[in-house]
Amino acid sequence: MLFGAEILTLAGIMSLAANPLRCTVPHAPTITILPTTDPVRYDNSLTLSDMARMKTDTISPYGRQVEQVMFGMHSGRVAISAKTRVSWRSYTGPFESVGCLSYDSIEIRINLSPVIFIAKELPPGSCAHKTVLEHEKKHARVDRWIANKYAQRIGQDVRAAVNEAGAMGPYPESRMKAVQAQMVDHVRSTVNSIELLMSEEQARLQQQVDSMEEYNRVSKIVHETCGIDSRSLPGKTDRSRTR
Repeated sequence: MLFGAEILTLAGIMSLAANPLRCTVPHAPTITILPTTDPVRYDNSLTLSDMARMKTDTISPYGRQVEQVMFGMHSGRVAISAKTRVSWRSYTGPFESVGCLSYDSIEIRINLSPVIFIAKELPPGSCAHKTVLEHEKKHARVDRWIANKYAQRIGQDVRAAVNEAGAMGPYPESRMKAVQAQMVDHVRSTVNSIELLMSEEQARLQQQVDSMEEYNRVSKIVHETCGIDSRSLPGKTDRSRTR
Protein backbone atom coordinates (compact mmCIF):
# COMPACT_ATOMS: atom_id res chain seq x y z
CA MET A 1 0.00 0.00 0.00
CA LEU A 2 1.04 3.66 0.13
CA PHE A 3 2.46 3.01 3.58
CA GLY A 4 5.06 0.75 2.03
CA ALA A 5 5.92 3.37 -0.56
CA GLU A 6 6.44 5.93 2.20
CA ILE A 7 8.88 3.61 3.95
CA LEU A 8 10.85 3.16 0.77
CA THR A 9 10.97 6.87 0.06
CA LEU A 10 12.09 7.78 3.57
CA ALA A 11 14.81 5.17 3.46
CA GLY A 12 16.04 6.66 0.23
CA ILE A 13 16.12 10.16 1.73
CA MET A 14 18.17 8.93 4.69
CA SER A 15 20.67 7.36 2.31
CA LEU A 16 21.01 10.66 0.44
CA ALA A 17 22.31 12.33 3.58
CA ALA A 18 25.51 10.36 3.20
CA ASN A 19 25.52 10.09 -0.58
CA PRO A 20 25.17 12.97 -3.10
CA LEU A 21 23.56 10.65 -5.66
CA ARG A 22 19.95 11.53 -6.43
CA CYS A 23 17.78 8.88 -8.03
CA THR A 24 15.53 9.88 -10.90
CA VAL A 25 13.06 8.04 -13.13
CA PRO A 26 14.82 7.46 -16.48
CA HIS A 27 11.57 7.05 -18.41
CA ALA A 28 7.86 6.76 -17.77
CA PRO A 29 6.92 3.15 -17.07
CA THR A 30 4.83 1.34 -19.65
CA ILE A 31 1.49 0.25 -18.21
CA THR A 32 -0.50 -2.20 -20.33
CA ILE A 33 -4.02 -3.36 -19.50
CA LEU A 34 -5.14 -6.48 -21.37
CA PRO A 35 -8.84 -7.25 -20.82
CA THR A 36 -10.13 -10.47 -22.37
CA THR A 37 -13.46 -12.24 -22.26
CA ASP A 38 -13.85 -15.92 -22.96
CA PRO A 39 -16.87 -16.98 -25.03
CA VAL A 40 -19.87 -17.77 -22.85
CA ARG A 41 -19.91 -21.46 -22.04
CA TYR A 42 -23.36 -23.06 -21.83
CA ASP A 43 -23.78 -26.11 -19.63
CA ASN A 44 -27.01 -28.09 -19.85
CA SER A 45 -25.62 -31.31 -18.38
CA LEU A 46 -26.54 -30.91 -14.71
CA THR A 47 -29.79 -32.13 -13.23
CA LEU A 48 -31.90 -30.09 -10.84
CA SER A 49 -30.50 -32.18 -8.00
CA ASP A 50 -26.94 -31.44 -9.15
CA MET A 51 -27.62 -27.72 -9.29
CA ALA A 52 -29.24 -27.73 -5.88
CA ARG A 53 -25.86 -28.79 -4.45
CA MET A 54 -23.96 -25.98 -6.15
CA LYS A 55 -22.85 -23.06 -4.03
CA THR A 56 -24.17 -19.59 -4.85
CA ASP A 57 -23.79 -16.21 -3.17
CA THR A 58 -27.23 -15.07 -4.33
CA ILE A 59 -29.57 -13.86 -1.60
CA SER A 60 -33.08 -14.97 -2.52
CA PRO A 61 -35.71 -12.20 -2.36
CA TYR A 62 -38.16 -14.86 -1.13
CA GLY A 63 -36.12 -15.54 2.00
CA ARG A 64 -34.96 -18.84 3.42
CA GLN A 65 -38.45 -19.90 4.44
CA VAL A 66 -39.39 -20.54 0.80
CA GLU A 67 -37.89 -23.69 -0.71
CA GLN A 68 -36.90 -23.27 -4.33
CA VAL A 69 -35.73 -25.14 -7.40
CA MET A 70 -32.66 -23.78 -9.14
CA PHE A 71 -33.42 -23.87 -12.87
CA GLY A 72 -30.42 -21.79 -13.91
CA MET A 73 -27.25 -20.17 -12.64
CA HIS A 74 -24.60 -17.85 -14.01
CA SER A 75 -20.96 -17.92 -12.99
CA GLY A 76 -18.76 -15.00 -14.01
CA ARG A 77 -15.24 -15.18 -12.63
CA VAL A 78 -13.05 -12.12 -13.20
CA ALA A 79 -9.39 -13.07 -12.78
CA ILE A 80 -6.76 -10.34 -12.49
CA SER A 81 -3.01 -10.91 -12.71
CA ALA A 82 -0.18 -8.38 -12.65
CA LYS A 83 3.35 -8.70 -14.02
CA THR A 84 5.67 -5.95 -12.78
CA ARG A 85 9.19 -5.30 -14.05
CA VAL A 86 11.47 -3.12 -11.91
CA SER A 87 14.79 -1.87 -13.32
CA TRP A 88 17.77 -0.70 -11.33
CA ARG A 89 20.97 1.14 -12.01
CA SER A 90 24.15 0.59 -10.00
CA TYR A 91 26.74 3.23 -9.09
CA THR A 92 30.12 2.90 -7.43
CA GLY A 93 30.22 4.98 -4.26
CA PRO A 94 33.17 5.95 -2.07
CA PHE A 95 32.52 3.07 0.36
CA GLU A 96 30.17 0.64 -1.43
CA SER A 97 28.14 0.21 -4.59
CA VAL A 98 24.66 1.67 -4.46
CA GLY A 99 21.73 1.66 -6.82
CA CYS A 100 18.48 3.31 -7.86
CA LEU A 101 15.26 1.50 -8.71
CA SER A 102 12.23 2.49 -10.77
CA TYR A 103 9.29 0.84 -12.45
CA ASP A 104 10.01 -0.22 -16.01
CA SER A 105 6.78 -1.88 -17.14
CA ILE A 106 3.57 -3.26 -15.70
CA GLU A 107 1.24 -5.64 -17.51
CA ILE A 108 -2.17 -6.36 -16.02
CA ARG A 109 -4.41 -9.05 -17.46
CA ILE A 110 -8.13 -9.11 -16.71
CA ASN A 111 -10.00 -12.19 -17.84
CA LEU A 112 -13.73 -12.86 -17.63
CA SER A 113 -14.84 -16.50 -17.85
CA PRO A 114 -18.66 -16.65 -18.04
CA VAL A 115 -20.58 -19.89 -17.66
CA ILE A 116 -24.35 -20.30 -17.81
CA PHE A 117 -25.84 -23.43 -16.28
CA ILE A 118 -29.40 -24.48 -17.11
CA ALA A 119 -30.92 -27.61 -15.64
CA LYS A 120 -30.96 -30.73 -17.79
CA GLU A 121 -34.72 -31.02 -17.25
CA LEU A 122 -35.14 -27.87 -19.42
CA PRO A 123 -34.00 -28.98 -22.90
CA PRO A 124 -32.50 -26.36 -25.26
CA GLY A 125 -35.14 -24.73 -27.41
CA SER A 126 -37.93 -25.30 -24.91
CA CYS A 127 -40.02 -22.43 -23.59
CA ALA A 128 -38.61 -22.73 -20.06
CA HIS A 129 -35.02 -23.02 -21.28
CA LYS A 130 -35.34 -19.84 -23.35
CA THR A 131 -36.89 -17.97 -20.42
CA VAL A 132 -34.20 -18.98 -17.94
CA LEU A 133 -31.46 -18.35 -20.49
CA GLU A 134 -32.73 -14.83 -21.11
CA HIS A 135 -32.47 -14.12 -17.39
CA GLU A 136 -28.99 -15.57 -17.02
CA LYS A 137 -27.73 -13.48 -19.93
CA LYS A 138 -28.60 -10.40 -17.88
CA HIS A 139 -26.04 -11.55 -15.33
CA ALA A 140 -23.47 -12.07 -18.09
CA ARG A 141 -24.03 -8.51 -19.35
CA VAL A 142 -23.47 -7.12 -15.85
CA ASP A 143 -20.15 -8.97 -15.58
CA ARG A 144 -18.97 -7.64 -18.95
CA TRP A 145 -19.82 -4.10 -17.87
CA ILE A 146 -17.99 -4.56 -14.57
CA ALA A 147 -14.88 -5.99 -16.25
CA ASN A 148 -14.71 -3.08 -18.71
CA LYS A 149 -15.27 -0.46 -16.01
CA TYR A 150 -12.57 -1.77 -13.73
CA ALA A 151 -10.08 -2.35 -16.53
CA GLN A 152 -10.02 1.44 -16.91
CA ARG A 153 -9.99 2.02 -13.14
CA ILE A 154 -7.05 -0.34 -12.60
CA GLY A 155 -5.00 1.42 -15.27
CA GLN A 156 -5.63 4.83 -13.68
CA ASP A 157 -4.94 3.73 -10.09
CA VAL A 158 -1.80 1.77 -10.92
CA ARG A 159 -0.46 4.73 -12.88
CA ALA A 160 -1.11 7.02 -9.90
CA ALA A 161 0.56 4.58 -7.47
CA VAL A 162 3.62 4.22 -9.69
CA ASN A 163 3.95 7.96 -10.24
CA GLU A 164 3.70 8.59 -6.51
CA ALA A 165 6.44 6.07 -5.80
CA GLY A 166 8.78 7.57 -8.38
CA ALA A 167 12.44 6.56 -8.19
CA MET A 168 13.65 4.64 -5.15
CA GLY A 169 17.05 4.92 -3.55
CA PRO A 170 19.94 5.13 -3.47
CA TYR A 171 20.24 1.81 -1.63
CA PRO A 172 23.19 -0.47 -0.97
CA GLU A 173 23.32 -3.20 -3.57
CA SER A 174 22.71 -5.74 -0.83
CA ARG A 175 19.19 -4.34 -0.36
CA MET A 176 18.20 -3.99 -4.01
CA LYS A 177 16.35 -7.29 -4.35
CA ALA A 178 14.35 -6.71 -1.17
CA VAL A 179 13.32 -3.23 -2.31
CA GLN A 180 12.42 -4.61 -5.74
CA ALA A 181 10.10 -7.13 -4.07
CA GLN A 182 8.47 -4.31 -2.06
CA MET A 183 7.85 -2.34 -5.24
CA VAL A 184 6.20 -5.36 -6.86
CA ASP A 185 4.04 -5.81 -3.74
CA HIS A 186 3.08 -2.13 -3.93
CA VAL A 187 1.54 -2.69 -7.37
CA ARG A 188 -0.12 -5.93 -6.28
CA SER A 189 -1.64 -4.19 -3.24
CA THR A 190 -3.06 -1.47 -5.46
CA VAL A 191 -4.60 -4.08 -7.75
CA ASN A 192 -5.98 -6.03 -4.77
CA SER A 193 -7.71 -2.91 -3.42
CA ILE A 194 -9.41 -2.28 -6.76
CA GLU A 195 -10.29 -5.96 -7.08
CA LEU A 196 -12.09 -5.78 -3.73
CA LEU A 197 -14.14 -2.77 -4.86
CA MET A 198 -14.92 -4.55 -8.13
CA SER A 199 -16.16 -7.68 -6.34
CA GLU A 200 -18.39 -5.64 -4.06
CA GLU A 201 -19.98 -3.72 -6.94
CA GLN A 202 -20.33 -6.89 -9.00
CA ALA A 203 -22.22 -8.61 -6.17
CA ARG A 204 -24.45 -5.58 -5.63
CA LEU A 205 -25.40 -5.26 -9.30
CA GLN A 206 -25.98 -8.99 -9.68
CA GLN A 207 -28.30 -8.89 -6.68
CA GLN A 208 -30.27 -6.12 -8.39
CA VAL A 209 -30.78 -8.43 -11.37
CA ASP A 210 -32.25 -11.00 -8.97
CA SER A 211 -34.96 -8.69 -7.71
CA MET A 212 -38.35 -9.86 -6.44
CA GLU A 213 -39.95 -8.44 -9.58
CA GLU A 214 -37.58 -10.32 -11.87
CA TYR A 215 -37.99 -13.59 -9.97
CA ASN A 216 -41.77 -13.27 -10.12
CA ARG A 217 -41.64 -12.47 -13.84
CA VAL A 218 -39.48 -15.49 -14.67
CA SER A 219 -41.46 -17.75 -12.35
CA LYS A 220 -44.76 -16.74 -13.92
CA ILE A 221 -43.54 -17.44 -17.46
CA VAL A 222 -41.93 -20.77 -16.53
CA HIS A 223 -45.02 -21.98 -14.67
CA GLU A 224 -47.94 -20.42 -16.50
CA THR A 225 -46.71 -19.92 -20.06
CA CYS A 226 -44.28 -22.82 -20.31
CA GLY A 227 -46.39 -25.17 -18.21
CA ILE A 228 -43.66 -26.30 -15.81
CA ASP A 229 -45.11 -27.61 -12.54
CA SER A 230 -42.33 -27.20 -9.94
CA ARG A 231 -44.29 -29.31 -7.45
CA SER A 232 -43.66 -32.36 -9.60
CA LEU A 233 -39.91 -31.72 -9.61
CA PRO A 234 -37.34 -32.52 -6.90
CA GLY A 235 -37.85 -30.10 -4.03
CA LYS A 236 -41.63 -29.80 -4.51
CA THR A 237 -41.73 -26.02 -4.44
CA ASP A 238 -43.95 -23.41 -6.00
CA ARG A 239 -41.08 -21.06 -6.82
CA SER A 240 -38.38 -21.28 -9.49
CA ARG A 241 -34.99 -19.77 -8.88
CA THR A 242 -32.46 -18.47 -11.34
CA ARG A 243 -29.04 -17.01 -10.77
